[in-house]
Amino acid sequence: MSERDKVISAGSLVMISYGLSQLIRLGANLIVTRLLAPEMFGVMAMVTVLMHGITMFSDVGLTDYVIRHKDYKNSHVLNAVWTIQVIRGWLVFILLIGLSFMMSLWQTKYAASSGVYGDESLPIMIGVVSISAIFSGYNSLAPAVLTRELKRGRLELIRLLAQTSGAVTMIGWAYLYPTIWALASAGVVSSAVTLLLSYTMFNFRHRLEWNRERVLDVFNFGKWIFIASAITYLAQQGDKLFFGAKITPAELGVLSIAVMLAGFSTAMIDQITGKVWLPVFSRKSNDVKSLKSNFNKIRLGQDSLVSLFTLIFGIWSPHLIDILYDSRYTEVSRMLQLLLLSSFAMSVASTNKVLLVSLGETKVQMQVMFFKVLSLIVLLPISFNLYGITGGLLAVVISSYVGIIPQYIKMYSVGMLDFWKEIRIILPALLLYSWLIFGKDFAYFN
Repeated sequence: MSERDKVISAGSLVMISYGLSQLIRLGANLIVTRLLAPEMFGVMAMVTVLMHGITMFSDVGLTDYVIRHKDYKNSHVLNAVWTIQVIRGWLVFILLIGLSFMMSLWQTKYAASSGVYGDESLPIMIGVVSISAIFSGYNSLAPAVLTRELKRGRLELIRLLAQTSGAVTMIGWAYLYPTIWALASAGVVSSAVTLLLSYTMFNFRHRLEWNRERVLDVFNFGKWIFIASAITYLAQQGDKLFFGAKITPAELGVLSIAVMLAGFSTAMIDQITGKVWLPVFSRKSNDVKSLKSNFNKIRLGQDSLVSLFTLIFGIWSPHLIDILYDSRYTEVSRMLQLLLLSSFAMSVASTNKVLLVSLGETKVQMQVMFFKVLSLIVLLPISFNLYGITGGLLAVVISSYVGIIPQYIKMYSVGMLDFWKEIRIILPALLLYSWLIFGKDFAYFN
């Protein structure tokens, strides 16, 4: 199979798998929103945010390391990486248990009665879902190896089977016992199924192997990813940490659904860029001229699709929300339309990121997230105080565009920036979307 055919095949599998994944996710969400109260979704959203934080603060780019390694099939290389992954899984588990305990003590001492942090079920849920970190730590590295080779078939099947298992468990639990435990069960079951299938569907086997030289090589590669991941967490989840102290669990639950729906397009972009474009760019990283040509062609197609999807979704979202959800979730449509403004920025930033990673420029990602965090720190409190949740979401949207600045600076320095080709699709689409959605209605800020 030619390189082009491999790319088309891998990209198609990722898109089909992602589409099915989102259908499963949306279907499960539509069912459980009718069985459970909005505040339960708010509490679980915060559990996910906190767990995601501990996980990202320990990220050293293990998957990216394997994908980019010249000897990526070497058993000693894989064993060393897997050993680090196992240690990381247990570390995340211990930290989450500690966080659960400290939060329980904090609630007892200060008798918090408002905001998501004051919900008495939050510490318990953190402790329950922490078991997922151990499962993830023992996962096979087969996905990283096969991603490098653009062999996505079985990997996408595993992801769908794991997600389906979690969704079925959640729906069944919510139907029989409509409590927050139903939401907590999904992630744990999904992680366990992923672990099981990562070994039963592949012949990869690992053993603990601590090689100081290889471990240092991993950390040298991932040190900037580690720092960037920590800052990335604040950039991506800082708004939710802020909202957790300012709004009720029910309001955060409604917001979490808007974020989920808005994330359909951005998550698709992340899937394609990380699983398809990164391997493609990595193979051409020694030929800058060819790499730049491929990059611009890819961006043209991707930006066009993202823009079309965002325009259609944004215009019809109020009608879709009325059809799909009951009256408790009416505010989802307002939040969703505003959040979709970030889709254009994500199309640019995500592809730029993997381009720079393929060139070994991992340090710039830290700068990207630093810019986003700084803009959130400045804008979020002011916007929230002026316009409430809507103002806070506007600050989040602006921060997504601010983060592109350091990427452009680095791309220019390595000869990869063609500014006209960067904005030829995105800028007109952004202006058109803004006019269609907000041009005739400033009720968002009244």
